[in-house]
Amino acid sequence: MPNHDAERQLHLSTASSTASTASPKSDVGSTTDYYSDQVMDDLSIIDDVYSSYDSEQLAWALDNQVANQNDVFKEQMVQQLIQAESQFLGDLDAFHTHFAATMPHFQVQKNKLAFLPEDCDILFRPTQSLISAHKSLLDELRQRLSIYGPTQITSDIFLRFYDRMDSIYIDYMKSFPLSLLTLDRLQKRNAFVKFTETCRQSHPSLKPFGYYIRLPLTRILLYTQTVDRCTQLTEPSHPDYTALLKTTQQYKTRQNHWQSSINDCLSHYKVYECYRLVQNCPALVTPTRRLLLHSELTHINPDLPTDFSDQRTYILYNDLLIFCKRRGDTNRLVYHGIVILDQTVLKPLDSKLVKKIINANGGQRKRSFFGIRKQASQQAAPEVYGLELFFQFIKDKDATTFLNPILNYGGGVTNNVSSSDSLRRHILLTSSLEEQELWTGHLQTVINAITSAHSIL
Repeated sequence: MPNHDAERQLHLSTASSTASTASPKSDVGSTTDYYSDQVMDDLSIIDDVYSSYDSEQLAWALDNQVANQNDVFKEQMVQQLIQAESQFLGDLDAFHTHFAATMPHFQVQKNKLAFLPEDCDILFRPTQSLISAHKSLLDELRQRLSIYGPTQITSDIFLRFYDRMDSIYIDYMKSFPLSLLTLDRLQKRNAFVKFTETCRQSHPSLKPFGYYIRLPLTRILLYTQTVDRCTQLTEPSHPDYTALLKTTQQYKTRQNHWQSSINDCLSHYKVYECYRLVQNCPALVTPTRRLLLHSELTHINPDLPTDFSDQRTYILYNDLLIFCKRRGDTNRLVYHGIVILDQTVLKPLDSKLVKKIINANGGQRKRSFFGIRKQASQQAAPEVYGLELFFQFIKDKDATTFLNPILNYGGGVTNNVSSSDSLRRHILLTSSLEEQELWTGHLQTVINAITSAHSIL
């Protein structure tokens, strides 16, 4: 019996000892293993996700998102072009409805000598020929927009319009000088002026007559830019991409070919426009005169180099340089004089003059014609921008009277001979280095052309 009890006690003790040592270890280990396994399972799931959605697919998804956005932008561009074309055709329709349709009637009823029948053809035929091509473009764009989708093709519309534009716009630009000269001639007749004023009073939304003559010139670049932008927004995988790329190149090539003619027509129109904006303007509209440049510059009297109050508007033509001043508080420009360009010498500003101007302002940048140039020491130094023109007042030694049509030329005499045969110095300050270079380049070109032409004569 005692042996049996001792054996039972030993068994319980052993079991208890085993439980006390094994049980805690088993609980902790199972918990750790559980969470460790869970983490590994989670990481495995993440790996599975990345393996099923690799970098190529991610890039494709992003590209697809960009492509979808570009499709939206392209659709918006088509909508904007439709709106612009509608407005353009509305302007042309107003021009022909209120001016072209009533002008012959006005001629018969009011003044048979106001203008000739052929004047109507010269003024209205060039823009009339544009209407059909632009209507076709507008109709096709509207129809295509109604079924617009991600794979929509537009290159065929732009290509057809490209072909239509070729002949009609070449004819339009060729006829532009005659149209402008005809308009300028009629604008000097009271009957025509009354006719245009009557039309605009009856229809206040009408713009000046010249606006409609010039309008098509300002729109040619729009189509090149639109086609180019459409190509940029089209993915290389898009079915229309190759055709758009080819069409864009055609538009760009033609734009480069036409640009000089467009600029020439616009600079010719500026002569017409300026003649009506400047009171007593001597620069008449001629077949060959073109307006090249205009801006407000500061004229400096050589005897008063620190007086910066003489602000003038200078207008440079391909055969003439005039300057104007504003009348009082109004914006109306009044002609004040001509600067002779025949055999004129163009020079940079004299260093002594520059020093006087800087000293007069305490070495500070107080006026717009001062620039700041960084020196090697990183100290800011004031810089004055401008140019000087030296020209002979009268070149004919036998002349006894003043022959050149200059009024208030504002140049200083640089020698002691009679003022009727003296060398004049005309000093101009510009607002920036860029403006100085722009004026210097254009002036030198015109001086060379005028001097060369007069030397032949």
